[in-house]
Amino acid sequence: MNGTPLERITRLAPLGLEFRDAASGRRIGDGLVVRVAPTNRPQRGVLAQPNPSGIFVAHDLPGLRDWSHGGAEPLPHPEFEIQVEDRLGRFLPTRLRLALPERGLAHPDCRDDIPLLSAPTRSVSGLASLRADLFDLAGGLAAAWAVAEVRHLGIRLCLGMADGRGRLLLAFPYPEPALSNQPLAATTWPLTLHVQYQPGLDPARPPELCQALAQPAARFVEVAEPLATLAELALTLRAGQELRAAYPACSLLHITP
Repeated sequence: MNGTPLERITRLAPLGLEFRDAASGRRIGDGLVVRVAPTNRPQRGVLAQPNPSGIFVAHDLPGLRDWSHGGAEPLPHPEFEIQVEDRLGRFLPTRLRLALPERGLAHPDCRDDIPLLSAPTRSVSGLASLRADLFDLAGGLAAAWAVAEVRHLGIRLCLGMADGRGRLLLAFPYPEPALSNQPLAATTWPLTLHVQYQPGLDPARPPELCQALAQPAARFVEVAEPLATLAELALTLRAGQELRAAYPACSLLHITP
């Protein structure tokens, strides 16, 4: 008996997202809540779901259902906001704005990937780590959502961002040690810390990713008299030891726009 062929229906997903841990480069598909909503109708949000490969996919987005089922592509493309939260406390919340639909993996205009930045609540194992409490000296408040990066010999090791309370964690693989006869436990690396900061961001709401990365360069402030400012902060990383970025006898790392 010959069966009757079933009709095959093809449905296109207007959005596919790949999230990468900024510390390790690993694709993250677990523990994330990814909400997608039109920017002009935030109440109509839907949840994107991870597929077996860890890619988050959203179907039947408002205004794009006809396109998903083979209809014409809307012009201009409607804009959507994507909000990402980590239930496991590893990463800071992330906000993106994207014009959809997007064939292939979507990413913001300012980057060709979507990094997840370490939260201060993250448990770090097997990686180097640098912590700091960033404080806006001129404004007299925590430097909410300041962006930071750490470099070794001018090469960026990691990108990170402070949370709404100015708490910063940068986690990254150790650089290759220089050839030496000393034991690995005694190995050190010279680092520099760099920061970008725009006063006035809402501590309770993370900025959109491209907006955060476009913050202007800030300077570090030596609070001892006379007040001196530095474009970068020199630090020394030691194998197996978490690095705390602060001036002597000061728990906060002061910055100024």
